[in-house]
Parts: sequence; C-alpha cells; structure tokens
Amino acid sequence: MTQALPPASPTAPQDARPALWILGGFAMTGGGAARRLAECAAGAALGGARVVTLSLHPGAFAESDIAAVPPDALGAPGIVSLRSLARLAGTPRRRALGDWWARLTALCHLIEKGGPVLLLHEPGRHADKALALILRARLSAAARRRLGAASTTDTAGDLVAGRLGLPCAPPDPGTAEAALFALVQPRAAHPLRLTDQHLARALAGSDAAALAPETRARLLALARQGRAIRPRDAEAALAMGRDRPAGPRPRAVATALAPSPRNPRLTRMAEHLAALGKRPRLWRTAEDTAPPTGDGHAGALLRHLAGCPRPADAPHLAALDQPLLPGDPALSRREWMLAFALRLPVERIETLAAPWACPALRGTLAALCPPALPARPASPALRLTGIAANGTGLSQNFWMSAQALSRAGLAPVLDPVDATPGTLHLPPPAGPARPVLRDVVLHHLNADRIPQEILSRHARRDAFHIGFLLWELDRIPPAHRLAMEMLDEIWVPSLFLQRLYQPHFRGPVVLMRKGIQLPAPSAPPPRAPGTRRFVTCFDRRSSVARKNPLAAVRAFQTAFPRRRDVELVIKTTTPRDRDRPWTDPEGQMGRIRALAATDPRLHLIEADLPLPDLLALIAGADGLISPHRAEGFGYFPAWALALETPVAVTDHSGPRDFCTPLTAECVPARLVPVPEGHAILRCPGARWAEIDTDALAAALIRMADAPDAARNQARRGRMVMETDYSLDAQAARYAERLAQLGLTAPAPVRTGAARQQA
Repeated sequence: MTQALPPASPTAPQDARPALWILGGFAMTGGGAARRLAECAAGAALGGARVVTLSLHPGAFAESDIAAVPPDALGAPGIVSLRSLARLAGTPRRRALGDWWARLTALCHLIEKGGPVLLLHEPGRHADKALALILRARLSAAARRRLGAASTTDTAGDLVAGRLGLPCAPPDPGTAEAALFALVQPRAAHPLRLTDQHLARALAGSDAAALAPETRARLLALARQGRAIRPRDAEAALAMGRDRPAGPRPRAVATALAPSPRNPRLTRMAEHLAALGKRPRLWRTAEDTAPPTGDGHAGALLRHLAGCPRPADAPHLAALDQPLLPGDPALSRREWMLAFALRLPVERIETLAAPWACPALRGTLAALCPPALPARPASPALRLTGIAANGTGLSQNFWMSAQALSRAGLAPVLDPVDATPGTLHLPPPAGPARPVLRDVVLHHLNADRIPQEILSRHARRDAFHIGFLLWELDRIPPAHRLAMEMLDEIWVPSLFLQRLYQPHFRGPVVLMRKGIQLPAPSAPPPRAPGTRRFVTCFDRRSSVARKNPLAAVRAFQTAFPRRRDVELVIKTTTPRDRDRPWTDPEGQMGRIRALAATDPRLHLIEADLPLPDLLALIAGADGLISPHRAEGFGYFPAWALALETPVAVTDHSGPRDFCTPLTAECVPARLVPVPEGHAILRCPGARWAEIDTDALAAALIRMADAPDAARNQARRGRMVMETDYSLDAQAARYAERLAQLGLTAPAPVRTGAARQQA
C-alpha cells in the first residue's frame, strides 16, 4: 500500500546537493526492509544525493545513532524502517524498553524538523502498523501531513525517485553493496561484522566461480558452524588461553577456581565475591573457568582456544587444521571458523567480495589463532603489591616493606594496585644484591581482596604468595577464608594476629612485627605556658567506632572537670562527602563536635596534615590517648613511643606487644560483642574491648601530675621501638625468613673484621 506525499519543506540544506536520511539497518544481507533500505541508500548516493544513514540500535553499522543526528539530516526527507523500530521495542528488558522510548522521541524530533518521511513496512506485519500509529500519535498535525506509507515491495527507484523526488540510480546488488560500504564505512560509529550471509552472497558472485562446488559447500558449512558459536564464548576462550600458564594451574588459582562445595555451579571465587556483595565478573560460574563444553568442531575449537583440549577433540582438530582451500596452506579451516565465531570487522570491500582470499582477514586470523603465551621473565622476581597512595595503615605497610626489602639487598618490584607509573621511587638496594630464586608476591591488602588480586594480576605466575595481613577483631570474617587457602604463608605484625590466624591456616603464620622509620617532626604547635596537652589521633576512614575517640573525651572531662591547665586535641582526617555506614554508626563525631563547642579545652582538628606536622603534634604532647576497641598493630601508640611521648592505651589486641606496664599506661577493658553493622566486614561472634573510662581518667591524672614517671615509661618504650621495631630489624627478619623458605639466597656470612668495621 502506498500513499502520496505533500511537497517537501522549503527548508533546504546548505549543500546544493539534495539530501536524504534513512533510519534502519544497512548490512545488505537481510531480506525485506534491510535490503530495500540498503538499495535506497546506495541508489541515492550513486544518483548524486547526500545520504545520511542512521540507526536505532547501538553498535549497528551506520554513520550515526538517532540520539546524535548529524546536521545534514535536519530538514531533509527520510525513510524509516518500522521493522527496525519494532525489533528494538521487542526487547523484553525494562531498561531497553525505556531506551527505545527515548529513541522514538529523538526520531519524532527529527521528523518534526521538516521534510517528507516514508514509513517503510513489510506487508502483513501487524506490528509495523501498530508502530506507525504510535509514531503518528506523538507527532504534530503538520508533521503527520508529511508522513507517507511505503512497502518493501516497492523498488528503490519507486521510493527515492518516484516518492521523494530525489535522484536515484538503482544498482545491481554487487554495485549497491560497494556503494553502500563506501558511503557508510568512513564515518561509521561501529564496523560491519562478517557473517555467513555475507559469505553466501559472495559465493554466488563471479569471484567464486573458480571454486569447486565441494569447496564452496565447505566454506559455507564451516562459516555457519562458526556463526553458531556466540562471540562472547569465543572471546572468553581466547582470553582463557592467553591467561592460562604453561603447565598446570598454580595452586592458588586452582583453589579459587574450584567448584564451591555448597553450589557446584559456582566457583570458590564467585562465591567469595557474592559474599562481599560484589559482581562475580569473570568468575561468575564454573563454566566461565572450566573448559568450554560442546560437541563437534565448535566445542573442539573453543577448547583449543582455551588451551585445554580433550582427547576426543583430536579428530576434530586434525580436520580443522587442514587447509581451507586446496593448495593454499596459509588459511586453515580452524581460522576460517574463528573468523565467523568472532564476527570480525570488515575493513575493506574486498573482504565482502571474497573473504577467503582477503589478505587483511588472513593477517588478523594469524594473529589470533592459536593464541601465543608470552615468554616468562628471564629471572624470578619479588613483587610487592598492595595500597601505596592513600596514607592508611596498608599503604604504610607497603612502603615499610619496600624500604626493608631494599635494605636487605632484595630489590623488590613495586606493583601496587593504586599508583600510576612514574610515582614510585625507591632507593637502590643497600649492600650486595641477593638473587631471588623463585617468583614471590608479598601482598599488602586486606585478606578479602587478595583472591581477586591473585586471579586478576598474578594468575600466570607460579609464585609463592605471602600475605602481610591486618585485622582488628578477635574473629576472622568469612570473607578472609578463601585467602587462607590461596596463600602459602602469612606474615603478621602482632602476637594478637598470629594467635587469630594460625588456627585457620594450614601453613605457618609468622610474627614479622614492623619496621618504623619516622621523619623529623616539624616545629611543635604553640600552647599556653604551663598547660598539659593530651592528644588522641585516628583515621576516620578506619572506623570511628573502632578507634573510639569519644571515650578519650569522656575520660578527659572526668579526670579534669574544672582544671584549666589541661587541654585535649582530637586529631582526625578530613571528612569525606559520604562516609560508609560502618565508619561512624554511633555518631561519635557529632557528639564530639557538640562537646568541643561547649568546652574550650577540647580542640578538634578534622584535616589531613603532612606527616612531619602530625608527628610534631604527637611529640609535643604530654600524653597520647588510644582508647581503641580493637587494633591489629597500633601505629599511633607506636609512633608516640618512638617519639618518647607517654601513652595511655587500651590493654587489648595489637598494641600489647609494645605497650606493657613498663612502657605505657595500660588501661583495663572488657570484651563485648561487636554490634551488627559496626565492622567493615560481616564477622559473626566477634568481640572487641570497651575501655574502662574511669580507669583511663585515673591514668590521665597520673600522667598529668607525675610527668617524670610518665616520661620514664615512654623512654623505655622508645628503647623497645629502636630495638625490635627499627627498619634494620625488619629488613633482617625479612631476609632471614625468605632465605629459610628457599626463596632467596642466604645472606653472606660476614667475617670478624667485617663485623668490627660494621
């Protein structure tokens, strides 16, 4: 059915040539509307018109998307494929339906700009008629008068020349395809993809006349078998083959990719990520990491690409390794199938005319199949991974290990997860270099992140994985369990963590302590003469509830209800726009701000300070208060003792290694259950310490009234830090343990003369 159109709008494009826009698909391989649109575009272009090809589908082969219409199309006549609009509307997903409605709105806006428009429908398709009614209902009366109906039974000449009044030179199919490709390809947002339909058209052309009938049948049969493979399956198999190490999988990787005992369809890694509330990504199901399934040539090809063929695949692979064309070994049947499985982009028209003879296609396939494994490094390396740039305890551990390993002559390779190239600077190794005998990865990450780190960046190395772990509560969260099975050894900075992790780990948990080397503090901040200054410091990103600064404020006000010669500095980091729920679930910061507004002795600092300025604040204080509920190590008490500042600390968890009655005021506490939502990770049954604020107040009174005794305690603490927690001591511990494991060469034995010189 056809309908006459009114004259075109007087609005004319700036270019003297008449213009035409066409909305639909332009692959020249479909039937009905797709073929007719392609013929209209090619005929109008060959006739001298300016043609703009538009698509409703993201990723389609066209010059532009309907969401970003070029100026050439505004005010010009057009042709709309209702079949293309119906295909997009038929997608069942709600998001896709909303996207279709937005694109329909953009199409209405284009039609409103002026110019006659043909709505191309296929005879007998009721969906096309329904969409035409929807489209008309959204247009103004003036735009509806410019609409006309056209059928796919009409020729390109009838539509373009007869109905729209534009020049048209209806070409034969081969010429039309070449003209359309030359029109769309230079400005296409997405390339044309090779399909078996293109091949079927090419085999019917003159370029295939020299091929024997059985060769043509083989070409088409293999192409259709390749087309039956989903592109994402072929790409996943190629990625699996590239990532698969030579020989068996490393133990850590095999553990993570093993099926879950609870749900065999899930890998351990997928189950781990789901427990963390993260997307499973590449480790969603067992099929993503297990050898691809399938029978015949298709299954054998996928398993070959993934690097895990089965014995039953041998005859299929032998057949696929045969030359595609007689007497032409440069292109195998396997590569030919892969081209159609991947839907390779068509970059030249020669590929469409005779894909079996296209040099560009052959070169692409030779690079893809078979996948080549990159060469392993010439010598093993000790890689240091973790957080390097955010200033938290994890990043401090990273740089501590970098410096200690360098002092031990081990020259670590810095490979953090958050730093950009050019920002990592490490002094050269001190003393003679010691060779690394096996790949080692030392992870400075929370245990819940280690499995993903190993799989994403270290799966191809048969490395010895060591985790330098931190945790604060007295129970291990379920999210740490997978790392316990993937790591070869665990290093911890405190006895508290050694006793926590050892019952759950099959290997040794080594007490490695820490090495502390602080820069010189800057000038101390001023204060009134005769004033006793106490300070409590914490990083709000590490959980305000766990650091418990409100207990320090309450104890201070209890100890000194009316004294004006004391002050308390509450130092924390800069607030973020949106803190996570577990950061301050009790609202301690709001209560501290309210107390500071009414008590001039309380000074709240919510800002990130340079480390020398922060150390000056601690070094210039008469006491540091750490009322924490749980600590894996306790950097601030350790820094205070290293600076010979008296410390009052909760007698619990990590700081107990160096905060003893000889070195600090150890305040008693009772263990209480951790409330739901107060921990970073879900940890059923965990407890932490609630400090006795009255005992803490008594300790503050002793520190204020007997400063000499407090300084003597701090002096003994400084000696502990210089002896057991120096960077040199840490370097010696690292070197000794790595040599014991056989991962590095042992340290050279120094002679007596060398020891005396040292």
